[in-house]
Amino acid sequence: MKNLTVLTVNLKSDYPKYLIQSFEKFKPKDLKITYIVVENTDDTTYKDEVCAASNNVVWVNNTVGMGEQGSINHGRGLNCGIKLVEDEWVFICDNDTVVTSLSFFDELFAKVEQGYSLIGTSQDPMRIKAVFATGFLVKSYIAKSVDLGPKYENGKQIWDSTNEVTVHVRQNNLKYYIFRNTWNDPSLVEIINEPYKSLGKSCGIDRCLDSDDKIMFVHLGRGTPKILNNYWKSGKKTYGEWIEFINKEILSPEDS
Repeated sequence: MKNLTVLTVNLKSDYPKYLIQSFEKFKPKDLKITYIVVENTDDTTYKDEVCAASNNVVWVNNTVGMGEQGSINHGRGLNCGIKLVEDEWVFICDNDTVVTSLSFFDELFAKVEQGYSLIGTSQDPMRIKAVFATGFLVKSYIAKSVDLGPKYENGKQIWDSTNEVTVHVRQNNLKYYIFRNTWNDPSLVEIINEPYKSLGKSCGIDRCLDSDDKIMFVHLGRGTPKILNNYWKSGKKTYGEWIEFINKEILSPEDS
């Protein structure tokens, strides 16, 4: 794979800057990544610093349902951004995620070679047990062929945003894969590498393992409510703690 698109939705935050910096740090030298950042408001406060993280950033202001949080608006943003994807593969992810290891790309591309059409970093334990929107690699034609928003029947939500991707893959008997992660199996915290192990089981950060039990991808969780100061629970890492951690442990020059 020589080209890849990363698609994420944002809401008045600088999260995508760190996301992009991490992808750029650990990606293979011969891989060109195009980043599509859909800001779900008319705000451009963070546009310059996000676009400065790479020469291949496409910034889009999506004002439909402007400023709303939740699955519906998340889906609107993704449906807006997916139209701009030109590469064969797209990695759809939450904006409060970062790559932590060179092995991330090795593991993803190995699964591509094994014939998987959808490759995820975690699984939703609820509803239809879909591959989570936290982060997954999928063939672009699949993501373009479905509605990336949630679905409701009789006023009840039956699946979340991006879940129809999993539905499509299952219905068409395509192969999909989900890497081991501490969200689905908290006991894995006992075997992972530092500094991720010392974060503990209840820090709220989801950690995805490679084949050697080392962490290759992490997700803060509740990123938008945290940056807006609408979410706090004892023991859960805050926005400030997240930024401090990734700057020190992941993006620092001495890290490799």
